Amino acid sequence: MKFIHTADWHLGKTLKNQSLIEDQRYILKKFLQIVDDNKVDAIVIAGDIYDRNIPPEEAVDLFNWILNKLIIERNLPVLCISGNHDSKSRLNFGSRIFDNSNLHIRTKLIADMTPVVLNDDYGEVYFSLIPYFEPIDVKKLFNLDDETELSYDEAGKILVDAARSKIPSNSRSVAVTHAFITGGVESGSEKKLPGGLGQVNPAHFKDYNYTALGHLHGSTLTNKNIRYSGSLLKYSFDEEKQSKSVTIVEIDSSGNVKVDYNLPLTPIRDVRVIRGSIEDILKVEPKSDDYISVQYEGLNVPNLNAKLRNKFINLLEFKPADKNSAQFEDTIKRQENISNVELFKNFFKATTGDNLNEEELFAVTTLIEDMEKSNY
Repeated sequence: MKFIHTADWHLGKTLKNQSLIEDQRYILKKFLQIVDDNKVDAIVIAGDIYDRNIPPEEAVDLFNWILNKLIIERNLPVLCISGNHDSKSRLNFGSRIFDNSNLHIRTKLIADMTPVVLNDDYGEVYFSLIPYFEPIDVKKLFNLDDETELSYDEAGKILVDAARSKIPSNSRSVAVTHAFITGGVESGSEKKLPGGLGQVNPAHFKDYNYTALGHLHGSTLTNKNIRYSGSLLKYSFDEEKQSKSVTIVEIDSSGNVKVDYNLPLTPIRDVRVIRGSIEDILKVEPKSDDYISVQYEGLNVPNLNAKLRNKFINLLEFKPADKNSAQFEDTIKRQENISNVELFKNFFKATTGDNLNEEELFAVTTLIEDMEKSNY
């Protein structure tokens, strides 16, 4: 059995109010090429299909388009669950009908965790689809005592145990869930709970041959055969150094697993943070249509926004560098021994792009020296 594990599509996502729908359409076409090149048997989407409970129309249309390409044109089964960004009720619409059409959607927790069963040349593979959950939902579902306080970890174990009870012993099996598994690394796009309160122990999934995770946007292995596929695109500026890719999983006749997560997804536009002095950014950086955050060192200059937007078509933010960063501290140290005349020369160059001529330099030097003598 060979299948693609993906997650966190966040269709309809915006970045600093910039719609990413065209970027998502582009990357899904790249995704389809990987599907075709690798001749997979199924697609697993581990939650956060949409970015919000009520997705925009173009996001729904895009999901409908990709499902048509996968299910109707390629006759591939698609297995997906809801994430914390999805609306359980909306995504659940028609799910019972779709089960007979190669689309298997699970959004609501049920005590009877019956798996989806797919077949290959060697027999059956059982897929436990466990959508995003809150402990209170698990508590109600299993009629636990009102005084019982469940953690995410305890709730996760209850759900996994219920799912495992429906899988015959010695069968090949895959868990699909949307949760923060201990060992994962968060980024700015994901729901966070303080002090690790939302974490689930990976040991609960030890009896599965593979566990397909969603929720965290970096492609990471948290334990043996327990993996986050990562998101399709970079969805925040603190994801700038992440490399997005597709994970392909192969399970042989004995249940041995081979994972290939080095199939890169190259976007039409990158998400980048540019750091440095205003002068260097304006002079050295080439023009780009990437999504850019400029974090500049030194003082702001007149018309900086216009100057930056002339160079970066998709400038989404510009702000002073973090004063706690090592780069900012280095800048301050470099400026401590610079005279006021030199500081003004740098300011003039960053603002105009030109150097002071001899007459201007003499006038500025005289003015600054007079001011310093008078302790202005």
